[in-house]
Amino acid sequence: MEEMLNEWNIDIKNKTIIWVTDNAKNMIKAVELSKEWIRIPCFAHTLQLSVKYCKKQMPKFNELVKATSNVVTYFSKSTIAAEMLEDVQQKLNPNVTPLKFGTLRVPVEAVTTEKKIVKKLAEEDWVLMELMKQIKEATILLSGEKYPTASLIIPVINLLRGQLQSKIDNSEGEIMILTRNLLQSLETRFKECLQSDILIVAMIVNPHYKDKIINSDHDRKNVIKVFTKIMMTNTKREVTNKPFLEIKKENTINEIQKQIL
Repeated sequence: MEEMLNEWNIDIKNKTIIWVTDNAKNMIKAVELSKEWIRIPCFAHTLQLSVKYCKKQMPKFNELVKATSNVVTYFSKSTIAAEMLEDVQQKLNPNVTPLKFGTLRVPVEAVTTEKKIVKKLAEEDWVLMELMKQIKEATILLSGEKYPTASLIIPVINLLRGQLQSKIDNSEGEIMILTRNLLQSLETRFKECLQSDILIVAMIVNPHYKDKIINSDHDRKNVIKVFTKIMMTNTKREVTNKPFLEIKKENTINEIQKQIL
C-alpha cells in the first residue's frame, strides 16, 4: 500500500492518509499496520451487511422481494396492463409523470410509489418496503461523488437509528423483530464511525451542521475540544470508547439531501 502511494506521488509523511475500505479482515489489518493511517469503513458496504444479516433472520424478507419483483415484471411485460396502470396513475394524481416499470432497477421503489394501485401485498409488507426504501436513499446519499460524504455519515446513521426505533415502538410481530435486528446490527457495525473523531470533525466543519445537531451541551464542548486539538496538532486521535453523541434527528434522508445538493 505504501508502494502504491509512492507511485502516485502522495506525500505519506506530511499528509493524513485515510483509507475507505470494505469490512474484510485483511483490509482492516493492512491499514492497522501503520499507526499513521486512518480507516473509515465503506458506508454502503457496511449498511448492506446489516440488511443481509436481517434477511437471514427473516425468511419473509426474501418472499417480499420475490413478490415485488413479480409485480414489476407483470407490468413491464404486459402492454395492456402497463396502459391500464398509466391510466389509473393519471386519475389518482394527474400531476405525476407516469411510472415506467420497464426502466426501473429497484422493484421496491417502484411498488412503494404505487401503493394505491397494487393491492397484492399485506400491510406489514408495505412497512417493510418503506423501511428498505429509506435504506436505499441513505445508501445513494452516502455514495455521492460530487460532494463530500464524510460529514454526512454520523447524521445519516443517527437518522436511521431514530427511524428504526420509531418503527419498533409502533409495530409488532415479524416487522418489529426485523427492525430491532436491523437497529442492533447498525449500532454494532457503525459503532466505530459514531465514535470516530475524524468523522465528528468532518460533521462540525460542514456548514450545514457544525454543532447545531448535537443535543447535549456536554457533548458539544467535548467535540469542540477534539476539533481544536486536531486542528492544532494535525495528528489523528485514536477511536475511544466514549458514548454515542446525542444527535438531533432530521425528518428524512431527503431533508439531508436537499441541504447538500
